[in-house]
Amino acid sequence: MTSILATFADGRTIAIDDLPPAFYSADPELRKADMDVFKEVTYGKPILMGRVTWDTLKRKPLKDRGHHYIYSRTLVGNEGDNISYVSDDFVPPDDAVCIGGGLLYKKFIPLCDEVYLNMFHFKEPLFFHDKKVTKLYVDDLLCDFDLTGYDCFSCDSGCIEFLKFSHKKF
Repeated sequence: MTSILATFADGRTIAIDDLPPAFYSADPELRKADMDVFKEVTYGKPILMGRVTWDTLKRKPLKDRGHHYIYSRTLVGNEGDNISYVSDDFVPPDDAVCIGGGLLYKKFIPLCDEVYLNMFHFKEPLFFHDKKVTKLYVDDLLCDFDLTGYDCFSCDSGCIEFLKFSHKKF
C-alpha cells in the first residue's frame, strides 16, 4: 500500500460520533484546506476504508477515485462495478490510500510508504460530553518513518498542520 491519510483534532481525536474533525469546524476555510489535501492525495487512486468510514460517506463512492475497498468482517463481495467488501486476508493495491478508520490505520501502517496527517488545532476547545470520541495514537506506529513534509494553514478559528511522513530506507 502506498499511503495512509488521517485527520486529527487536538488530543488525537480522529472522529466525533463517527464524523471527522473537519465536520466540527465552523470555518469553511479550514474545511476547504483539509479537503484540498484530501483530494490531492486520493485523486485517481484506489481507496481503502472501514465500514464506519464508508457509512459516513452515505455509501457513495468518492468522485474521480479508483476502486473502493470497504473493510468489513461481515460483508464480503462486490457491490457494483467500483466497490468491493474485503476482509482480513485482503492485500491492497500498491497505489491504494487508506482513509480510515483507526483499526485500518494500525493494521496497514506497516505496509505504507507514506503517511499524511492533517492536524486541526481549534482556538476554541471542542467539548463532547454526550458524543462518542474516537482517538488514535500513532507516535509508536511512526517510528519507522521520517518527517519529510510540513505545511500549515491558519485562519481566525484555528489552523491545520499538514505533516507528511515517508518510510525510512534502511
